[in-house]
Amino acid sequence: MKRVLALITLLSIILLPAQSIGTSTHIEYNINLASDGSATWKIIQVTDINWPIDSLEQFQHRLIIVVNMAKANTTRNMTIDMESLEIKTNMHWETSSQTIQYLFRWENFSITTNGVIMFGDIFSDSIFASLYGNGELYVTYPPQYKVNSAAPHPDEQNYQTQTLHWYRTQDFPTTNNNIKLTKNNIANNLPLTTIVILVTATIAAISTGFLLLNHRRIRKQSPQLPQPLPIRDTQDNKEKITQLLKNEGGKIKQSEICTKLRFSRAKTSLLLAEMEKNNQVRRDKKGKNKIVYIIK
Repeated sequence: MKRVLALITLLSIILLPAQSIGTSTHIEYNINLASDGSATWKIIQVTDINWPIDSLEQFQHRLIIVVNMAKANTTRNMTIDMESLEIKTNMHWETSSQTIQYLFRWENFSITTNGVIMFGDIFSDSIFASLYGNGELYVTYPPQYKVNSAAPHPDEQNYQTQTLHWYRTQDFPTTNNNIKLTKNNIANNLPLTTIVILVTATIAAISTGFLLLNHRRIRKQSPQLPQPLPIRDTQDNKEKITQLLKNEGGKIKQSEICTKLRFSRAKTSLLLAEMEKNNQVRRDKKGKNKIVYIIK
């Protein structure tokens, strides 16, 4: 079966337009890995302005060849999302050149399991030749991952953008290409002293928050004592209570004093307590009510 696939691949490469071999000024492969195993590809091809551009059908044909080769090499089921295919062109008349971008998404491009991403097993000289020839390769990986091992080792690695860069795709050997990414464990990457400081700060913040919350709760629950009234106001208000008692025949409910004189309950209670002390009134409790009597 592998021999048949290899023969079909060879014939397909021969039948493809000759532009795929040694005609491009510059070829760049940009692969953006996703944590679900898929990868978004962007192939940048810079050529002479008169160089023919692949049609969508030709582009699709190349991808079918490549994915069949990858399946044969890895024995892993893969697909190209044909709806993601896109071709963009930009003409540079001042330099008589053009930039072509071929975009697509490769499903099941990498192996993902238990916080590990492995890829590179499809890379080979024949794979890139079946696309648009050898060139530079950039692979960007998800931010929560780090490079555990890489064969072959990248020529450059940008930790900020999390990008691996190989200058020449033809430097990949035919087999044993494997790049392994592992999910970051933040706690493992921090020094012990930093972990201790973070834990201590967290405990202190929680304790402070609890104390503040408890203090507010106590303040809410504590009864607010009535503030003493100014002497002049107190005397005037006592006279108002005395006059009201006289108008009511010498007795009245304490709640009615609040209502009729528009005093707060605390203010009324404070005034009556002082009047009781001076033998001006007396209060008797009847059920839930207090009856205030004038003392003549």
